[in-house]
Amino acid sequence: MSRKRKIDSECRIFNEQWTYDYFFTQYKERAVCLICQNIVSVFKEYNLRRHYETQPKDKCDCLVGDVRKNKILKLKNTLTTQQNVFVKQKQLNISSLRASFQVAKLIACTGRPFVDGEFVKECLLSVAKEMCPEKADLFSTVSLSGSTITRRIEEMGDNLHHHLQNSKKLSYFSLALDESNDVRDSAQLLICIRGMNDNFEVTEELAALQSIK
Repeated sequence: MSRKRKIDSECRIFNEQWTYDYFFTQYKERAVCLICQNIVSVFKEYNLRRHYETQPKDKCDCLVGDVRKNKILKLKNTLTTQQNVFVKQKQLNISSLRASFQVAKLIACTGRPFVDGEFVKECLLSVAKEMCPEKADLFSTVSLSGSTITRRIEEMGDNLHHHLQNSKKLSYFSLALDESNDVRDSAQLLICIRGMNDNFEVTEELAALQSIK
C-alpha cells in the first residue's frame, strides 16, 4: 500500500489559535492572511508562521492582548465585506448572462432577426428608467447585440446537438403522447421521447409538436 499522501489532506483542520498568532483566518478550505489577503493552501502552522514573519514587524508584533484581538476583528470584518461584494457581483454577472440567453431563446423561437436584441435592450432600459430607475444600470449589463445573440443561439444549438448525440447511447426507448389545447383552442399533440442508458439514467425530451385537425 502506498504511503504517499496528498498535500491537501495533511493538517486539514484549521487551528483557531493561528488567527491570533499569525493573523490568518479560514475561508473555503483555505487560510487567508488578514493583513495582505494572500492565500495559503495547506493548513500547516509552519507555512502560516513563515508567511507571518514576512510582514512588517510594526504591523503585527507590537499588537498584543485586546488591541491585537480588536485589530483581528476589524480585519475580519473588512475581509467579509469584500468577499460579499465579490459574491454579489458574481451573482449579478450570472443573472445578466442568463437574461441574455433567455432573450436569445425567444428571438430564435419566434424567428425574429438576431439584431432585434438591440431593440429589446432599448425597450428594457426605457421601462427600467420609468419603473425602477435605481436599477436601470443592471439592465444595461445585459448584452443583446446582434453578434451576442448569434453566439448565444449557436451555443444553445451546440448544447442541443450534444444532447442528441448522448441520446444515441440510450439502450431503451419509449414514446409518451399528450394532448393539449393552445390559446386558440386548437388541439396539439405533444410527442415526447424517453430513454434510459445502461446506468439507468433517464432522459426525456420533446420530440415533436403536431396540430390535430
